[in-house]
Amino acid sequence: MKPVGAVAGDHVVVTHEAIFINGTSIGPMRDKDSQGRPLPQQPGPESYIVPDGFVLPLSTHIPNSFDGRYFGCIRISQLLSVAEPLLTF
Repeated sequence: MKPVGAVAGDHVVVTHEAIFINGTSIGPMRDKDSQGRPLPQQPGPESYIVPDGFVLPLSTHIPNSFDGRYFGCIRISQLLSVAEPLLTF
């Protein structure tokens, strides 16, 4: 389960060091996931606009999470369900 970090029309920049959405740094790029497995590395900076019908899944609260910063956008039609919080603080 991953939150949506960017939606259609958002500008995403991925560098070796961090990911930015609409000019705001969202978090660092890591070499390994939370279980110590190597994560895919970008060959160089990448910049794109999230296309219509796509979202970028992105976790900002789980260090070393394998998410859209490594595999990119997914089609909304690929989402299986939507999680809604029962209780927030």
